[in-house]
Amino acid sequence: MKTAITLALAMLVVSAGGIAQAASHSAPTANGAAALGSDTALLSAAVSEDPVDPGNEPGTCAAASLAAAVSNAGRTASSALDEAATADGTTTVLVPLQDTIITMAHRGNNDGAWGYTWIKCGNGCNRALYRADPTPLAARTDDIISATVRLYIAKSAFTERGTIFASRPYDAASGVVWLEGNDRFDNFNYCEKSAWYRAPKKVGGAGATFSCPQDPWAWNAPTIIDCLTKTWDGGFPGFSRTVTATATHYYKERVLCSTSLACLGKGGSPDSCWKTSTFDVTADVVGFLRGGPLDASWLVSRLVESGEGGVWWFSREFKCISGIDGFAPMLVVTLRGEAPVIPPLPAHCDSY
Repeated sequence: MKTAITLALAMLVVSAGGIAQAASHSAPTANGAAALGSDTALLSAAVSEDPVDPGNEPGTCAAASLAAAVSNAGRTASSALDEAATADGTTTVLVPLQDTIITMAHRGNNDGAWGYTWIKCGNGCNRALYRADPTPLAARTDDIISATVRLYIAKSAFTERGTIFASRPYDAASGVVWLEGNDRFDNFNYCEKSAWYRAPKKVGGAGATFSCPQDPWAWNAPTIIDCLTKTWDGGFPGFSRTVTATATHYYKERVLCSTSLACLGKGGSPDSCWKTSTFDVTADVVGFLRGGPLDASWLVSRLVESGEGGVWWFSREFKCISGIDGFAPMLVVTLRGEAPVIPPLPAHCDSY
């Protein structure tokens, strides 16, 4: 029997059938050429994004046993799957991602340690930044079959006609380096669970903001006179303005947090109880590995930055809050041959 193999990092929960990406919608843009706010392709895309009331989730969730959820989610992939080569000689590895958001409305604030990466427009747009360390794949460029950025959806505000999210790769020629940062500008609350509520907290130190890729002291926002890269504006320069992947979601895909937590408490997993957004970044990863330097990072935003439509993806810090593994953003890479050793990211829980 063909056996799916997964090398899981940081106690990631996966289903025994392999890495499920249920209900995700991802497709590369035509010729990968929709430039942010300038390409005529955006005008036609804007028509498909209907500015209707997205219908946010209700404020009260049915009680799901937190203890049961943590117990279930704590089961690791290594206990469900054995390490062995698949029948066709391919392997899937999970490369953990750093994450943060930068916000137009609060241009000098860092949110690198929040539990979400929140994409939206209205009162200024938010953009998310993700980074993987591709060093373990450096000698395996020709073995790569596919690479996907996978993000678990915590809450959604998708429109009926579809909300399109776009991914843009790092531009190595810019020489700009962004830092995740350690602050929580906004409060965190998932499914109205008081045990998971966290107030905003400023830790300080360097971090990315809308106005600076690595403000040496993000605590003093909105003052950015100490920014070393004065030209950065919401990720540019730093990232390409060319879209290389998109993910489209619709209002009908909305799942209540209470439903997902109840599913988890009954023995489900993040893969079976939550939906995901996926971005096909295969060409980006191969390009990073061949072109260097080894900085595999992406800026994710609304394709058309106007009107209704948004999403809250879990960030890697959700584990700091809930104690549950399996929701962190990941770069999912399938390649020929044996799996390389992928080191886990250090825990990013200093502000909790």
